[in-house]
Amino acid sequence: LYLVYQVARKVKVPVIGCGGIVSADDALQFIMAGASAIQVGTANFADPHASLDILEGIKRFMIAEGVSKLDELIGVALGPRKQRLHSPVSYKEGFRCIIMRSS
Repeated sequence: LYLVYQVARKVKVPVIGCGGIVSADDALQFIMAGASAIQVGTANFADPHASLDILEGIKRFMIAEGVSKLDELIGVALGPRKQRLHSPVSYKEGFRCIIMRSS
């Protein structure tokens, strides 16, 4: 997580967060630290629904906080919004796309 934060502060390309992501809280921490995408690995072996549970948790967080685009959360821990090279994705578009790829 700390390395994602450090790298995201220095580069202007998307950063992928991986390692130890087993919950929506973990995923959100990586996203807020600057990850544009996250990887869920070993958690899927322990629980085949882990990725879907994480997506649902992210969705619940976004709704509760009034966040409409995942892009609004990327890098919020970095301070003032830095310019990113990727285009914003609304949670609805991203959520649907990720679920389709998971099936």
